[in-house]
Amino acid sequence: NHDDAIQPLLNQKVILCSMEELVVADLNHDQMQNDSFHKLRIMRVRRCEKLMNIVSSDQIKLFQNLEELEVWNCGTLEAVFDFKGLKVNQEHEEAVLGQLRSLDLKHLPKLKHVWRMVPKGIHGLQNLRSLVVEGCDSLRSLLSPSTAKLLVKLQELKVKKCEMMEEVIETEVIETAKEMILFPELESLSLEALPKLESFYSSKWPSLKTFKCVGLS
Repeated sequence: NHDDAIQPLLNQKVILCSMEELVVADLNHDQMQNDSFHKLRIMRVRRCEKLMNIVSSDQIKLFQNLEELEVWNCGTLEAVFDFKGLKVNQEHEEAVLGQLRSLDLKHLPKLKHVWRMVPKGIHGLQNLRSLVVEGCDSLRSLLSPSTAKLLVKLQELKVKKCEMMEEVIETEVIETAKEMILFPELESLSLEALPKLESFYSSKWPSLKTFKCVGLS
């Protein structure tokens, strides 16, 4: 059946070791079992109704070359990057997702975390340029304090139609980093149809060119 055709594909190390782009659609398993994502640059996930996360803690270090990730229409997805259980040497910072440039998340009604339980000692995401989140109605906040500080190259931030979104950046960031300029390279900021949004970090954005704010509380 369709499941039997998909599962062997994701377990073929010989194929995936040299694969740079992967499209996964209509997957009917609860997770993607694979340890051969080292050269993967582009990943698109569509309509995978049983996935709970896209990248689990035991896979996170394998996506060292991932540049683009799109996740659309996955009805049960709760976390994109799940760090739960990841063991980190506190004395040495570990880099993860250092090549990721674009993250596009759309129509994920159960999504609660983009980055779940990021441990201390992790750094990365320094090359993320574009972050787009739309139709994620269970997401109450987008960025944790530690994650927001990592996005030094972010140029585009778009959040749209997230019914439960209360904070784009959690309040703790505002309290602990008042003097810090977050997103120094941010050029485009768009906040649309966020009826429960209560706050957004107020900062100087020296590179900001466009700002759109529509349909907020």
